[in-house]
Amino acid sequence: MKLLYSIMAKINCLIILLASTLFLPKVMGQTGGTLDNSFATVGFTSFGFPQANATCSAAALQTDGKLILAGQFITGTTGTVAVVRLSSVGLPDSTFGINGQVLIPFSNVNVEASTVQILIDGSILIAGKSNNLPLLLKLNPIGGLSNNFGTGGILSFDNGLSGIIDLIVLEDGKILGCGKKSDQFCVFKRSENGLEELSFGIAGFACIDAGPLSALNRMTMQTDGKIVLTGSVNSTATKNDIVVMRLTKNGALDNTFNNTGTAVLALGNAGTDEVGNAIRVQKDGRIVVAGNFVDSSKTKFIITRLLPEGIIDTSFASTGSVIVTFNTTKDEARDLVIQADGRALVCGTTVTQGNGSNVAMVRFKTDGKLDPNFAGLGKISSKIGNRANGEVVLLQPDNKIIVAGFANFSNQNRFMAARYNPGIVVGTKGIAENKSSEIVLWPNPIHSGNSIYVQANFTSSEELRIKLTTLDGRQVHNWAVRAPQSENQVIELELPADLYPSAYLMNFYSNSISGGKLIVVD
Repeated sequence: MKLLYSIMAKINCLIILLASTLFLPKVMGQTGGTLDNSFATVGFTSFGFPQANATCSAAALQTDGKLILAGQFITGTTGTVAVVRLSSVGLPDSTFGINGQVLIPFSNVNVEASTVQILIDGSILIAGKSNNLPLLLKLNPIGGLSNNFGTGGILSFDNGLSGIIDLIVLEDGKILGCGKKSDQFCVFKRSENGLEELSFGIAGFACIDAGPLSALNRMTMQTDGKIVLTGSVNSTATKNDIVVMRLTKNGALDNTFNNTGTAVLALGNAGTDEVGNAIRVQKDGRIVVAGNFVDSSKTKFIITRLLPEGIIDTSFASTGSVIVTFNTTKDEARDLVIQADGRALVCGTTVTQGNGSNVAMVRFKTDGKLDPNFAGLGKISSKIGNRANGEVVLLQPDNKIIVAGFANFSNQNRFMAARYNPGIVVGTKGIAENKSSEIVLWPNPIHSGNSIYVQANFTSSEELRIKLTTLDGRQVHNWAVRAPQSENQVIELELPADLYPSAYLMNFYSNSISGGKLIVVD
């Protein structure tokens, strides 16, 4: 009888969710993980350069929906940074550079564009390396080199770094970059014009010993300004492990993170290697890392989650980490985003038979399980051209998913961008809710018995009452809490442990806020 009840509850949940999609924009009803045919008519596009194999390794979305792709190619003894801008429907933007492209040549072949950021004024900042030196390029919104940055829009400096790996543009326009210096992880800070910010670290640089054979791969920032890095360190003579390092906003190791500022994650056994390739911070401060797990037989995706204090979060997949394979010899996770509903989306590449490769994506629910609403299995492998690599994943404001990288057509590697439908993204704009735009909830979907977080602005110290109801109005739980006068105040609520899987409404009542938010208990 209990089994029958569980089955019926899940069926009821499915019916309710299907009914709720009547209130969603048309795009939300598309199957998650399918190519969006409104983008370049087939869901993907490519951009090549004559007599050159190009690699796209960076991408960013502008506020107007246009897409910037950045990468490099080599011809003879010249390495060229290439930048392409596409319209919101995937066509070359003729208002940018020449026919949508900007080419910046250098007189060496060791050239790479590793990351790109869009500035508040629409300028484009690209970071990477040239001739094993850090490289920063600034373009104006129409693709010309900026004359107020470096020398003619180009800034290269010799501080021991072999290049710039990742970049963050702060709200005040200042720049944080990271790179590797011998056995050290380094972060630097510069002004919006490229000048050193001497108050950060030591003379604008903060370098932390990471040990021999270490690798720095990605950087992100918390809402409090703390800087979080990931990569790998050599734990033993035969093993590499994921490392996460946190710095204060001034560049010092943050000893409130795992007591030392550094967390080394030994997620496998003595015969495995793990490396962190991407990192993001959730709204609740938990840190998600995606990368590679390598054992004797193959390379696989791995994703892990840490609590804000730097220890493994065992509420994520019960052990704190998940390994995913596409049943090939090599699956490489390259990038990661967190959706508005808290689900983690990882992109990369899966190697197929005959030396081919496909774009690979995996979506995880907030508890670390694969999301069956994404392509039915929680993962997809997309064949684009003869071979394709997914390097960057981005989210549009409408929740559609952009994957950028490179693909091979007619024996030439070309820049590639593809757009995918997200399926239903619960707890975001478009669901039938009322007067609730000032209320933010996460995670959503959520398990019964877990904590859900409410963020809102309170104009005074006041009582906040919350009622949890079924969609037909039946109350199943209520809370009453005291909310202090505060902007972006976060309140933690524990859901009842006996809620069965379904959709519910959380209704809020106070002097400052009112309205309802749809949540899903899975």
